Amino acid sequence: MTHPVIWAVLPALAGMFYNVADETIIISPKVLAGTDNIRLPVFFPKAWFMMEFNINTKYVSLTVIYSKNPEANIEKILYRNLQGHDFRLPLLQPFILEEGEVWKGEIPY
Repeated sequence: MTHPVIWAVLPALAGMFYNVADETIIISPKVLAGTDNIRLPVFFPKAWFMMEFNINTKYVSLTVIYSKNPEANIEKILYRNLQGHDFRLPLLQPFILEEGEVWKGEIPY
């Protein structure tokens, strides 16, 4: 790969970080001025996601579009605000990293 830094652009724009060891996803979505939502694919080595966020409704969704390890799961989803404080988002059961699985939640703005 000649330009590995390009793989960091989409997670940065989505405000998304995946900690495999801790089974945690941290999200901090941002939208461009004049737009209401963002929809971006986000690629990590073990899993790929489609992240959607609407600033008016405060709803965010994560869809697994590819997983190298479908037995893996996410135990925690955190929202990180602009001040750097983390808020745990509701996760009734582990979010299984199987293609097609969807998690939906609301951001506490």
